[in-house]
Amino acid sequence: MSTSTTTERQVKFPEGWFYLKNQASSLVLDAEGNLKPFTEIIQWPAKGAEENINQQFGFSPEGHIYAVSKPTLVLGFKVGIFGRREGAHVNLQLQGKTDKKEQQWNFVIPIISKSEKEDDAVSVKSQTPKTATNTEGTFPHDFFFLKSQESGLLLGVEGGSIVAGDKLTVNAKRSKDRNSQLWQFRNGTLINKKSGLALDLEKGSTASGSQTCQNTVADGPSQQWGLTIEG
Repeated sequence: MSTSTTTERQVKFPEGWFYLKNQASSLVLDAEGNLKPFTEIIQWPAKGAEENINQQFGFSPEGHIYAVSKPTLVLGFKVGIFGRREGAHVNLQLQGKTDKKEQQWNFVIPIISKSEKEDDAVSVKSQTPKTATNTEGTFPHDFFFLKSQESGLLLGVEGGSIVAGDKLTVNAKRSKDRNSQLWQFRNGTLINKKSGLALDLEKGSTASGSQTCQNTVADGPSQQWGLTIEG
């Protein structure tokens, strides 16, 4: 019978401000309208240095993703039972107390060894002696989840499908199908552990609002993803 332990590991987040951009569409994270509480977060073409204040975000040590020009505004879910459900919108909010989990984010990496079960997932924002330092501007090297501390919802393939072209969704952690929610960064491409397929833009679309899916790995720009550091 195998035993399991959880070890929290620290990953170094990018310093300064950054875009999160797809190489095919060049669309980046953007605040829709003025930087104020309850402004919705969308994707939009990257703007020039003098116009992109709505697209400049940073990570804080407490796990906040904040607007660089107004650091008191952070990404979060609406408070309440509906904010904890799948499909909940993300918007700008005034930063609350440091224990407001609906405003805190982190990468989550599973640590797997002979004495551990694969479903032991660990936070990368921690303080134990066992440390994994991540290169600035890159994803973690191991398989990882991406989740909200408040909702616990993870990015995965709809229905755990292994079929090319099927869409991505966010769901609660799947106890029997966790591989469909695990991803690894390989040569600019995000690969799903279960299907072996790559995160892609549906039909290779570069339009704002286009949906994402999994697809056969190909040497195409719509499957290339990365964290870029600017400034």
